[in-house]
Amino acid sequence: MTPLPPLDELLAAASVVELPMRVRFRGVDHREAVLLRGPRGWAEWAPFVEYDDRDASRWLSAAVELGWGRLPEPVRTDVGVNATVPAVSPPDVAGVLERFPGCRTVKVKVAERGQRLEDDLARVAEVRRIAGPQARVRVDANGAWEVEEAREALRRLGRHELEYAEQPCARVEELAELRVALARDGTDVPVAADESIRRAEDPLRVAREGAADLVVVKVAPLRGVARALEVVAACGLPAVVSSALDTSVGLAAGVALAAALPQLEHDCGLGTAALLAADVVPDPLLPVGGRLTTARATTVRNAVDPALLAAYRVPRSGSGGGATGWGARTRSWPPTPDPGPATARPETGFYLPETRETQRLPRRTTCGNIAALDCGDHGSSAPRAWPTHRPPQLFRRQQMELTAGDVWVMVSAALVLLMTPGLAFFYGGMARAKAALNMVMMSFVSIGMVGVVWVLWGYGMTSAPGVLGGLVGDPFADLGLAAHVGTADLVGIGFGATFAIITVALISGAVADRTRFGAWSVFVPVWVTLVYCPLAFMVWGGGLLSADGAVGRVFGEAIDFAGGTVVHINAGLAALVLVYIIGSRADFGRTKGFHKPHNIPLVMIGTALLWFGWFGFNGGAAGTVEEAGLIWVNTMVAPAAAMLAWMLTERVRDGRPTSIGAASGVVAGLVAITPACASVSPLGAVLIGLVAGVGSALAVGLKYRFGYDDALDVVGVHLVAGIIGTVAIGFLALPVDGAGGGLLYGGGADQLVAQLAATVFTVVYTGVLTALIGLAIARTIGFRVSPEDEARGVDLSEHRESAYAFGDGDASDVVEEARV
Repeated sequence: MTPLPPLDELLAAASVVELPMRVRFRGVDHREAVLLRGPRGWAEWAPFVEYDDRDASRWLSAAVELGWGRLPEPVRTDVGVNATVPAVSPPDVAGVLERFPGCRTVKVKVAERGQRLEDDLARVAEVRRIAGPQARVRVDANGAWEVEEAREALRRLGRHELEYAEQPCARVEELAELRVALARDGTDVPVAADESIRRAEDPLRVAREGAADLVVVKVAPLRGVARALEVVAACGLPAVVSSALDTSVGLAAGVALAAALPQLEHDCGLGTAALLAADVVPDPLLPVGGRLTTARATTVRNAVDPALLAAYRVPRSGSGGGATGWGARTRSWPPTPDPGPATARPETGFYLPETRETQRLPRRTTCGNIAALDCGDHGSSAPRAWPTHRPPQLFRRQQMELTAGDVWVMVSAALVLLMTPGLAFFYGGMARAKAALNMVMMSFVSIGMVGVVWVLWGYGMTSAPGVLGGLVGDPFADLGLAAHVGTADLVGIGFGATFAIITVALISGAVADRTRFGAWSVFVPVWVTLVYCPLAFMVWGGGLLSADGAVGRVFGEAIDFAGGTVVHINAGLAALVLVYIIGSRADFGRTKGFHKPHNIPLVMIGTALLWFGWFGFNGGAAGTVEEAGLIWVNTMVAPAAAMLAWMLTERVRDGRPTSIGAASGVVAGLVAITPACASVSPLGAVLIGLVAGVGSALAVGLKYRFGYDDALDVVGVHLVAGIIGTVAIGFLALPVDGAGGGLLYGGGADQLVAQLAATVFTVVYTGVLTALIGLAIARTIGFRVSPEDEARGVDLSEHRESAYAFGDGDASDVVEEARV
């Protein structure tokens, strides 16, 4: 190693450049890099501006090796390179691929913030179409997915024959769980670890815990070529060398690493100079025939053009990167010495993880004024490999590790579960006094019944591989959820259960005052099994209504973020069918408005709980903070607008607004925004709320015209507002990356057709199946109480209880006598 100058002299002579990108990548439009001139050629120090000093010191170590050290001898003369496709829209894919002539492998960026899985599917499909069936296609998610998201995404993306998925989840535990889940699902997509290697305190943990099939290594984050070689040897897994969006100088170090690997089975991600609109050398290190040669990489390290450095130079006061840019930060270096990621003894170097015997990479020393950088000669013997096929951890961890996403889904699940007791209050207050407890119990028994069904077979029916032509998931694939014990899957599984619970509970309001509790207790598990679970699979699980399903392929994939079809149209149509099967109450229709809520404050409390829980209902599946913010605002403003619209309708029609109207308007707005919450602007949410408020307010009166006794207006609110919200997406959906969108955004009628098709399919499917279930129960055990029990009140006849007691009397009789 050639002696180093003091750090202040080294940095004083450095050139900081900011190079424009051809296309936005990793969230940046310009790439900032520090170029250092060493006796062995130019070197690059280019940590991303958000990295802290500790990360940056590792990148500086790699730059020192490149400019002042000795690189390992190559074992091959050239290296295969993959094309890199950022998160562009499908029409832009061809232009990107043209910059990578001859490349036989394509890496596609997916899970970009602000985009949807459908965008990724379209991008990968376009890459496969252009590259052809012989090309290798891999995807890179940068750790953006949770396990269930990755499982679903890779199941669908895997149909394009992926070579592997790079860092689909952020944490090592998640990668291990995902590998098991993919194997169980029959999804043949290998998992590659990137961030879990280059930014990890313990880069070998991935291999020890069986969390990856191969590793992606980058020179700069691993402190240089020699150390990266040692990490690969210790992992014992196939390796791919990739760049960190480097200039041609940084790419030369990547070529040196790839050329020195004893085995190299995959093309490497070293063609990213094609993504830069400018470089620091006149002839950038671009692949020729899909390959880069070691000879050309060596030449590049001595070909930096002073004119280009001057043209793209960044003043030390910072530019582009602002106050945190490296143009500014180099003024305040050196940082606090890096103590090393696995030890508190900086003098002993960088340790590999301990097992029976501590093994470490060669020690780091101090050279010149650069503290804790690796400047010594590297030993030639590599540490022996760690076990690479350890089964994933399936038991309780000694220390809980929860991501913010985990916490949010758990909180959202609790919010949605709270909605069912909130619904019990809402329905209980709207019912007659002598039926209030029965309404509460119909909601609570739904929690019990659906909770058990979900664990035994319900979850499998919504998420397992499809059977019966994509009609439903395999109910026997996840019996009892045994395969998920010890995995993070259970967080999402619990979240899904709460949707099934409240969907069936919604139906109960339509048949208030006259339904046998025992018959309802039979209806709940049967309906959830035969109607809810298949429909949830068809919409969200990759079934008939998905992009690849039989209906979706013909009419397009409908947008239903949180349950416009699966929850509200489904429940509303089922309520309508049951009302016709069970029949009207004895005094229905004698006077319009014969039935008045017995406890309006209880209704308002229930409304508040529903609105509160709905933020989890809509927001629990948010994939980014931007999407979560949009959902939150839309979930606030749509019901607010619907409440105002309902009260205005009452004012015009009846002369005065009512509190029940305000509560019903809130619920109608919440229903309508449910499918559209992540796809429309806040202004669009206001419009949806206004239409839903007026539409539902007018629809609740239709029961008198058509003679169906929908006791608590489930049909008028959930079915009508659900249809309004689902169809409105076809008009108001926001474009994604400037493409698609609803009819009013110039996206054409495609999305509207998809929304209408999903709505019609849901109505037909739910109507037919609910009719069969309802008729079977009505003609066997009977659905309706006797006329005597109806007059007495279902609280007493079905539960031997009363909601209220005044002295020794029965409040249900007192209040019923006094009703208006």
